[in-house]
Amino acid sequence: MQTDRDETAHGAHRHGHGDHGHAHDGHGHGDHGGPGGHRTHRFSADHAERLLSEERAQSFPPGAALRNAGVGPGMTVIDLGCGPGFFTIPARHVVGAAGHVIAADVQPEMLDHLRGRLSQAGIADVDVVLATEGQVPVAGAVADVVFAAFVLHEANDPGAFLAECARLVKPGGAVAIIEWRHDVDLEIRADHRIAVPVIAAHAAAAGLDRHEVQVLDDARVLVRLTRGIP
Repeated sequence: MQTDRDETAHGAHRHGHGDHGHAHDGHGHGDHGGPGGHRTHRFSADHAERLLSEERAQSFPPGAALRNAGVGPGMTVIDLGCGPGFFTIPARHVVGAAGHVIAADVQPEMLDHLRGRLSQAGIADVDVVLATEGQVPVAGAVADVVFAAFVLHEANDPGAFLAECARLVKPGGAVAIIEWRHDVDLEIRADHRIAVPVIAAHAAAAGLDRHEVQVLDDARVLVRLTRGIP
């Protein structure tokens, strides 16, 4: 779990995996748009700085992505697969002092990196928690937005991942998934992408039966998942 593992420091048309070596970040191998197994491949914490480059921030501003996902002042946000905090610290700025940010990742080294950055920024009110792919040690129904960027395609079991997201989100809240587009040609391996219909099917099985799709640019898509009104 790591938010931006696949998100390279390249621009929208430069999405090869020069930053990530062979399998990028280390997550699943198996095309998520069709049948086949899913093997985990995670981005090495040794290269965490690649996820924090200025070029990356310019090509895909994290604050704008968070606002597109529905994050706003005063909200509680879980940055699921936070990595070294490319989205975590901007999320804290967006929600403000009245809000709350919880950052979760499966890699202790990524969380150590994030803690160091939070300390340098003088931010003491972000909760940093070690998670497993299917379990985040946080009470249920706490988040206005569960935010997972470039993480779902990494999951061994996307359905279990989304079921945990559904547990964490408040009634009326949203799970915001950002992934590489699967409907256009990109220099991103197919097994590093997951098609929107596949996301929607897994989400519906987890009780998140409504989805809204927003194309963010020529390479990235946002899927907001919510529960329909009974």
